[in-house]
Amino acid sequence: MSQYYYLVATLPMLFYQSERSPSREEFLELCRTQVSGADFRVLAEADLQVRGEQASGCAVLDKWRSWECGLRNELAKLRARRKSVEPAGHLVEAREHLGQTEIARQALGEASPLAAEELLNRARWDYLDELETGHYFDLSRLVLFSLRLQLLERRRRLSDRERGGASFQSQYQSITHSIREEPA
Repeated sequence: MSQYYYLVATLPMLFYQSERSPSREEFLELCRTQVSGADFRVLAEADLQVRGEQASGCAVLDKWRSWECGLRNELAKLRARRKSVEPAGHLVEAREHLGQTEIARQALGEASPLAAEELLNRARWDYLDELETGHYFDLSRLVLFSLRLQLLERRRRLSDRERGGASFQSQYQSITHSIREEPA
C-alpha cells in the first residue's frame, strides 16, 4: 500500500466547525500529480452520494459506503412507517450498523429539516473519525479527507441562507417529485 507522507503532511486539519477549507476539486487537483493512477481513481470515486455498496478497492471507502447505505435505509424505513408505506422499494442492499436506527430516529424527530441534516452530518463526521484510526499517510487517509471536505461543503451550502434555501428547495422538490411518481 502506498504511503503519501508529504501530501498528507501538507493538508490542513479539518474540524466539523471549520469555516474555511479547500474545495474537493482543489484537493483532487493537488492529488492528481502526487498519487498513483489507481489511487486517484479511488479518490475520485469517494463521494457522499452513495448509490449502493460497490467494491472500490479501498476498505475504508467500502466501509463508508456500507455505513451510509445502512443509515439511508434506516431513514427510509422510518419515513415509510410514518406514511404507512412498504419500505422495500426504497431500500438498497446494505448491512445494518450499530446505532443507525437511533441516529435516524433522532434526525426524524428534529424540529426542522436543517436541524435533522445537521444531526446526520455530525453522525457522518463521527463515523469518519472512527474509520480514521490507524490510517496516517495512506490512501484511506486521503479518502477520509475527501469525504470530510464534501461534508464541510455541504454544511456551508446549507448554512448560507440564500444558497442553502435554494439547495434545500431543489432537494425537496426532487424528493417530492420522486414520491409522486412512485406507483402505490
